[in-house]
Amino acid sequence: MTGQSSILGVSLLEDEKHHTVYNVENCAFKSVFYPNPERAVKALSKMYEYYRFLNR
Repeated sequence: MTGQSSILGVSLLEDEKHHTVYNVENCAFKSVFYPNPERAVKALSKMYEYYRFLNR
């Protein structure tokens, strides 16, 4: 990963306006929010596993 960081969002307050993917103004990427910290950590673990797979 060259100069790019992953930021994992966690949204603990869910209501009828809750989404998993959010648009970010002036950004080429969308934000992903997880319902709890454990799910965010699991996603980060899988991203690292995939990164290692690609770079073997």
